[in-house]
Formats: sequence, C-alpha cells, structure tokens
Amino acid sequence: QRRSVITHARGCALIPATITTQAGSFKLLTVPELESEAVISSSSRIRDAAGFAYLAAFQQYAKTTAFIQADQSTKNAANELVDSWTDADGHYRSDVAYSDLSSIDWSNCKLEQQQILAGRQVCVFGTYSADKAGIVPSPPRRGSPRLVEGSSEAVVAKLRSRARFWLFFGSLFVGGVSAALGLISAKLVV
Repeated sequence: QRRSVITHARGCALIPATITTQAGSFKLLTVPELESEAVISSSSRIRDAAGFAYLAAFQQYAKTTAFIQADQSTKNAANELVDSWTDADGHYRSDVAYSDLSSIDWSNCKLEQQQILAGRQVCVFGTYSADKAGIVPSPPRRGSPRLVEGSSEAVVAKLRSRARFWLFFGSLFVGGVSAALGLISAKLVV
C-alpha cells in the first residue's frame, strides 16, 4: 500500500512580540521558523478524543477563515508570505489553501500546530536592525530567521548534539567516498 503526503492548508500568524534580554528589549519584525518543544499534533488517523478535539478546532478555523487559494493561476499565495515579512509592525497572518477544504475526508488527515507561548525562554537566530530595534528579515542567502524555544544552555546543548551527529555521518560519507575512489584507482592500476 502506497501513502502520499499532501498539504491541504497552512496557516501562519505572528502577534507583535518583544524579546526581553539582559541587554534590553528587541522587537520581532519577521516571521521566523519555529523550533518549539511542544508540537500539537493529531495522530495520522483521527481516532481518539484528542484527535477529535483537534479536528473540531481545525474545522472551526477552516469555516471562519478567508484562505488564499494556492493554484497555478496566481502567484499571490506563493509571494504573499515573503512580501509580508517586511511588515514593520510585527503583526502578520497568512492562511493558504492548497485543496478545496469542503471536500476533504479529515478523518485520514494529520493536523499539526506549532506555537511558542508568551513568557517562554527562547533563542533567536537572525538579522538585527539597530534602526528598527528588532530582528528583521534576513538578506537573501543568509537563511531564514529562527526562534528556538529553550534556555541558551539547552539550545547550545541541542546544537552541539546536532553538530556531533552531522560530523559522525559526514565522516562516514567521506570514508565511503575515499574507499570507493581507492577501489576505482586500484582497478585502474591493475
């Protein structure tokens, strides 16, 4: 049996936020990628009370939201998120539908939500603007701004763990390539 993953809709919202540190307060003036400790998710097939609650909440959201339709005849949906990242007031909302939401069997869908609640400790990776006193959209080719939930010690520990993981597998890859090149050169010499 073959399964495919299709995104039917996505929503993204940012309320004006300020990050308070020992060095001062900084506005969040861009929509960052979130790395939240708590991802709210239904199961891949909605069967339990929590899954039905997520489904009811999503259906209410879908009924009361004016979605931008993402189809090939318009670039609005594709460009809308990037255009709004430059909004200087820190308020942002985007809702895009990739399917006709009224014709979907939601019992076979997985619903996911990420959020970071006010008052949580976070680390921010991004571009700071002194003129705007906040974190702003990154220039092209610098990567998206990221907001990682957790204390600086916890985030550093997580980054070290990821670095070790990639170093280990990178070393395995380089070793495999070296061995393959060695075999190829040995066959050429023979």
